[in-house]
Amino acid sequence: MLFRRKKYTNSERFEGFRSQITYDCKGKLKTQFFDLDRQIDESFIEYLKPFGHPVVVAGGIYEIRRDNYFKILLPVGQNAFQVKYDGNSEPAAETALIRQVQRAVSRDLSPELAASCPENAIFVENNAFTIDLRKCTFCLKCV
Repeated sequence: MLFRRKKYTNSERFEGFRSQITYDCKGKLKTQFFDLDRQIDESFIEYLKPFGHPVVVAGGIYEIRRDNYFKILLPVGQNAFQVKYDGNSEPAAETALIRQVQRAVSRDLSPELAASCPENAIFVENNAFTIDLRKCTFCLKCV
């Protein structure tokens, strides 16, 4: 007789997006799907840079890897993206990612966000949010 492992899901609606999370049979984070009310573009990806350096992997799909956390796959021009969690990810990773997606969807340009970076790698100028990856140490203090 074969036994199927049971997966658990949690779906939640936020302002500007919906998030659905799947957990494995042991309750560990497995995958998270985001459905956005806006398209993914370069300005959206900019907000996710504190998690890692975005790399184009294929045909307009960016990948951001964060060791011991997750891998984010971001298809430019689409309204949805996926996060694959590492087996050792803490629930704090999910919370930090949701918080940063909220900022990206709302296009948060608050000066406090720039001031939260100890390396002065975040700039809010000319109605745009940018992160200088040469200065960013990926410490996540801005998240």
